[in-house]
Amino acid sequence: MDADDSSRMVEVDRSRLITAYGEWQRRRERADEYSSKHSDKLFVDEIRRVLELSRNGVPTRLGIPASRSTWSTWRKQTDKPLTKLRLDVCRAVLSLTGEDVTVNGFLMYSPVNPTDLVEIGEVEATPNQEASTSSAKGKFDLRVATLVFRMTSSVEVNLGHTVKNPTPHQKSVRIGSARYVLKEATIFAENYRYLEDVTKHLPSGSNSKLGKSTEVELIVESEQFARWRAQPPYPREALQARLEELKLCSAGFKPDEEMMVGVNVAKEEIQPIIELDRGEKLSNSSFQVTRTKLIEQVLRHRAMDRRETEKYVVSSVGVKRT
Repeated sequence: MDADDSSRMVEVDRSRLITAYGEWQRRRERADEYSSKHSDKLFVDEIRRVLELSRNGVPTRLGIPASRSTWSTWRKQTDKPLTKLRLDVCRAVLSLTGEDVTVNGFLMYSPVNPTDLVEIGEVEATPNQEASTSSAKGKFDLRVATLVFRMTSSVEVNLGHTVKNPTPHQKSVRIGSARYVLKEATIFAENYRYLEDVTKHLPSGSNSKLGKSTEVELIVESEQFARWRAQPPYPREALQARLEELKLCSAGFKPDEEMMVGVNVAKEEIQPIIELDRGEKLSNSSFQVTRTKLIEQVLRHRAMDRRETEKYVVSSVGVKRT
């Protein structure tokens, strides 16, 4: 999606947004133990954090209530069922709560890319044309339109990143900037009945019926669990790459179930590239604390992969059947 699309205003169902806020509260159970902020303000803060690494940046106003009184007013205003939010804010709410708050629910098949580390495009499941009539029933070819891995734009590094328990003053003192890249990543599919004709290997530079790959090699990790490893070709050490029209597999899935394709990463697969401002220096221990905090900043509030508990989902999309 281009920047104009992500920043455009869309109609939102207030009742769905209220449901999303309630779901977020249930997932958290309560506000942070050491936070003086109420959950309504923390909800807004978390949405801002989700948007921190987006190419459009964080809008000045999110359009989401930041006080209990405003949420209470919204619940009472049954004569005002709609509001408007930026599309990227709706996507951030979806990534935090699993709730599509748009009026028409069109985000179900819209890619969710909270950061610009990974951008997954639409995924379509088309009826398999090569199988016999009897075996083709319920069998679909799963194809990803685009999948892009890139270095992020810069984020500020402050003195608070260098210590475990920073003061408010330390958080306000800039010492440099950082950009992120991925060393490797995993593409996954969920909610299928069976897999056939799994793409086992797509070398870097490929252009075939399985797809086009630029500066990335794809290797199946497990046919049983539908996992494909994306890694840079030697001697590259980071993923700055693109996949197009990628056929992952032929799959079957139930008509009443939604299938999802996404990208997950482990903490050690995220590489912050830190650039200190002139005159700034860090000890080795402070550098390690900074690196750890920057990685946590990317992964904060990301959903965990249901099959791989040490990995975080950084992009996902519902599969559209055609």
